[in-house]
Amino acid sequence: MKEAAEALEGPCGEVRKDVLRASVVHAQEGHRRVEKKLVWLSDAMTDGVTCYLICRCRSQAVAKELLGPETSTIVQTDPYSACGWLPLHRRQLCLAHAKRQAKAMRERAGKSVRIGALLLNSLEFVFLQHARMCRGEITRATMRDSMLKHARSRMRALPGEAARLKRAKTAVTCRFLLQHEPSLWVFLSHDGVEPTKSAAEPALGSPVIWRKIRFGNNTESGARCTGRLLGIAETCRQAGRRIRTVLTDALVACRQGRQPLGPFPEPAT
Repeated sequence: MKEAAEALEGPCGEVRKDVLRASVVHAQEGHRRVEKKLVWLSDAMTDGVTCYLICRCRSQAVAKELLGPETSTIVQTDPYSACGWLPLHRRQLCLAHAKRQAKAMRERAGKSVRIGALLLNSLEFVFLQHARMCRGEITRATMRDSMLKHARSRMRALPGEAARLKRAKTAVTCRFLLQHEPSLWVFLSHDGVEPTKSAAEPALGSPVIWRKIRFGNNTESGARCTGRLLGIAETCRQAGRRIRTVLTDALVACRQGRQPLGPFPEPAT
């Protein structure tokens, strides 16, 4: 495992550079066990590469290490506080998460029911218009105009009303939406940015399965090797390359003292 971790250091460094250069990055996190303790598995995914980082906590320091401290990238995330340092216009919050929160409001008592229902209707309108745009039925400009006219104006009013409610969960959720309202609509003005991060969900699939059948790592070095293996495996999947070929070349290159080809070399001609 130690040799594998050393052999993959170079290819993983190239993957990380690609993440830092990307215009749009999906950031998410899951759990893993190291030394029988629960730790955080964070990943940053672009259209071409995926980078993983295993840490004992979720914090802004970890997010900055993964994404770069002064990134100009647009980052698609869940509403967790570790990415709170990102400018609102550079962060696209996942609207699928907001939809789940709206459903939870609708199932509560009092005014939360009406606010949750109206918020849910607005979000469903957003998803409908975005789906129409993806099918080519309307242009991005038409989608943007319809959302600004209908959904965004309605959603701006609802959190302000709900933030004054006594029911704590609804008020806290709506205050967050009100404070981060610009981050709900970044996808309207940037190509390649989606309203949800569903495209990045498969990147956590393999780590979750591996966690359940392999029971985590016993050492920090093992966790470091696992993070690098997961990143190279997912990047190979995205690039359509066989991971065995990449790992073999990395190990041989490490023993011969040369630079490995990496997970996505130029095809031979």
